[in-house]
Amino acid sequence: MGCGGSKAINNDIAPADPGIEVLHPVPNQGNRKIEAVAVTRSDEETSAADENRTADAEGDLITRVEETWRSVTEAYKLEHIGLEFYLRLFTDSPELLQLFSFSDIDLSSEAARNDKRLTRQGRVTMEHLDLAVSSLNNLSSIVPALKELGARHVMYKVEEHHYEPVGAALLKTLHNGLGERFTPEVREAWTQVYKIVADTMKAGAKELQDAKLT
Repeated sequence: MGCGGSKAINNDIAPADPGIEVLHPVPNQGNRKIEAVAVTRSDEETSAADENRTADAEGDLITRVEETWRSVTEAYKLEHIGLEFYLRLFTDSPELLQLFSFSDIDLSSEAARNDKRLTRQGRVTMEHLDLAVSSLNNLSSIVPALKELGARHVMYKVEEHHYEPVGAALLKTLHNGLGERFTPEVREAWTQVYKIVADTMKAGAKELQDAKLT
């Protein structure tokens, strides 16, 4: 596969510990000293709040990826996106071209854009990405397919360090397609999704390699 801001608020009062709801003074009674009673959320409440924040963050991430991918695929065909992705990948990392059966392509020539082998490879790769994006709410359903894909890439002599330039090329391709809509938040969302996909493929590759050793 393939090619991803902050605000400060000044306040004289230090922010409250998120684990403490309120601090109540207890009036003096006889010889008793004033006490401060910290009312702390229960472990269950804190855990539920953390889970809700995590779910909201994941939901935002998925929405950003789904919406921007929809924008790109509505504007361009998958084979066009795939072609641009591979041209970017081979321009930035020309050594990776040797991993493909069409390594004889002259990338400096306009004919490269019309090469059916490259076009087909681009379309297939983007179809895999399209499946991953459409399954973001149920990624476990495509884990076996991603692991199998990663295992197959071992036979293509793909190594773990190759995934980084592929991810960079994907982000650049998306940036070119989205323009100003490729915000830092969108970039981060795509970075996280690609990491999940790449890590799953790497796991599939490792399982195959480990099996060969037993």
